[in-house]
Amino acid sequence: VATAPAGWWLNSVMLGGRNLADEPMTFGTGDRTHTGAEVVFVRNQTALTGTAHEGDRPIMDYSVVVYPTNAALQYPRSRHTTLVRSDPDGQYTVTNLPPGTYWVAAVDGVAGDASGGEWQSPELIALLTRSARRVTLDANRSMSVDLPLIRLPR
Repeated sequence: VATAPAGWWLNSVMLGGRNLADEPMTFGTGDRTHTGAEVVFVRNQTALTGTAHEGDRPIMDYSVVVYPTNAALQYPRSRHTTLVRSDPDGQYTVTNLPPGTYWVAAVDGVAGDASGGEWQSPELIALLTRSARRVTLDANRSMSVDLPLIRLPR
């Protein structure tokens, strides 16, 4: 898995006239060897920041999950999905997502980290997107969104 440096995001991976940036692909030897790929990174950063609350009470320790509204892009390790933890001051910051429309949810506890975990299960995605906020991220634009806390059933 390749990750773009801060401030950059993957725009395209062109191979044989197809943009494969959002298609899982196996690389290797033999018939899995590919040449002539063109990888394009763009320096247009998106940023999403905010806090979480439960009623009128601010929450200091939580996770934020972000899923694209396009279900075809909700696969494990998709560049359109992420999980971040709140900082010690109760703020969250999400950067380096491609521009697009997303579901964003603050969750009281979810196993995993940005590279994977229970937050990527189809069942949890379905549960969280029912209560998540819908946001549209544009290139070179920051957005602040305060989120209600979602408590997961235990």
